[in-house]
Formats: sequence, C-alpha cells, structure tokens
Amino acid sequence: NALLVGSAIEASLLSLTLADRMNTIQKQRSAAEKQAKEALEQANNVLQESNKNKDEFLATISHELRTPMNGVLSCIGHLHEEQDNDKRKNLLVLAEQSANHMMLLVDGVLSFAELQAKRFVLNKDLFSTQHLLNQLDRQYERLCHDKGIEYQAEIREDVPAYLFGDEAKILQVLSNL
Repeated sequence: NALLVGSAIEASLLSLTLADRMNTIQKQRSAAEKQAKEALEQANNVLQESNKNKDEFLATISHELRTPMNGVLSCIGHLHEEQDNDKRKNLLVLAEQSANHMMLLVDGVLSFAELQAKRFVLNKDLFSTQHLLNQLDRQYERLCHDKGIEYQAEIREDVPAYLFGDEAKILQVLSNL
C-alpha cells in the first residue's frame, strides 16, 4: 500500500504544482494583456492627438494659402478690365507679391514635411546678402506700406557682402520673423 499511497501523494503534489504553475502563467498573461492594452490606448491617444494637430495644421495652412491666392486672382481679374498701364503695372506687382508670399508658405510646408520625415537638408551655396535683402524688400515694402506699417531692412557694415549657406532657408526664417 505504501507504493500506492506514495504514488497518490506524488500525483497530488504534481497536480498542485501544475495548478500553481498554470495560475502563475494566467496571472502573467493577464498582466501582459493589461500592459499591452494600456500601451495600445496610449498609442491610440497619441495618434488621435496627432490627427487633431494635423487637421488644425491643414485648416490653418489652407486659410494661409487662400489669402495670397485671392490676391493673385483679384489682381488678374482687375487686369482684364484695367486700361491704364500704370495701374496694370501695380496690379502685376501685387500679383507677383502675392504669388511670392504663397511660394514662401508652400516652402514652409515642404520644409515642415522634410523635418517630419527627417530628410531636411541645408544647401551650402555662396549668396549675396544684398540680394537677400532685395528679396525681402520686394516682398514686404508694399505690403507694409498698404497696412500703414513702417518697414526698414538694412545690413550692418560688419556683415560680409557674400555668405555661404542656404539662402532660401534664411529668407524663409526672415520672412517668418
């Protein structure tokens, strides 16, 4: 009988050990599922916030792009009707300024996309500081004048006439300022 009793005790101990191991595995699985669920919820919240920010960005940029486009279209519409050459030249200048402003906005969006994709590259070319200033002047003199804002840009004497860098990105930064 000792053999049977010993086998029964051994089987009982093995059953208890197996049941304990199964309970431990179940608890670990539940904890892992709970952790995965929390991580998934957190990732979902981040994704929802990202989508909300993207929607706000698209709404803002579409508004910002419409403004200069309306200027271009308005000028073109007036050009068809205007007979005075001086007024036509002014309309062309306004259309050009609006188109340039829109290009700066598009360049900003593209730069943002490049930054997000980690493909942002700075060009390293020689450029004229005076040319850069002239571009800013063309873009903002009339716009500021029309709004009654004093506009003045100058290059300090200690700034070299030519610099080595990305003229378009510097123009973009200065325009944003």
